[in-house]
Amino acid sequence: MKKILLLFILTPIISVAQVDTDAYKIKSPYSTEKKNTEVKQEVNISNQKSAAEIAIERQRAQAEIAAAMAAPSIETIVPLNVDLNNYTHIALVSLNNRGKKKNYEDCVKGFGNSPLSVINPFVYDKKRAKKNFRFLKEIKNPNWLYLYYGVNRINPIDWKRNLILRDSKNKIIYQVDGINVDFNTFISPLVNF
Repeated sequence: MKKILLLFILTPIISVAQVDTDAYKIKSPYSTEKKNTEVKQEVNISNQKSAAEIAIERQRAQAEIAAAMAAPSIETIVPLNVDLNNYTHIALVSLNNRGKKKNYEDCVKGFGNSPLSVINPFVYDKKRAKKNFRFLKEIKNPNWLYLYYGVNRINPIDWKRNLILRDSKNKIIYQVDGINVDFNTFISPLVNF
């Protein structure tokens, strides 16, 4: 019985292998002959800039912008006189006065090396964050710090940043203003303490 089953299984395979495959080829209505055509190209090199010239122009433009920018500066309005080891979390209350989820995610990445845990309102409670992204300021926990951060354009080139850190009693613990300073440098006293 097994031999008969084996025969039925192998018979279609053997018969397919013996079929003439040339009979099933479809002939194309297009000719397969190669046609040689000559194309004349005229290139006007005088109007095109090379990649090196474009790179030089970009460098000049960046140098002009850098020369026009104000020097980076940080002004401490309220110095940090509190031991941050007494706190466990930083609640992100307001970033750039907008409730964009991406702003909060980027800020959490910036605080990645901080010993303090960062509370993102969109992770803490999604429904409440959609209604009011500043709801964390209503939760008064003595182990939390509350962060308010904003970025504004002074002119087309310069950026002004401000950061306010409050405790659960709404007292300002730390306040800093800066011009043309990147975010990581700006929050470094809160990360590297």
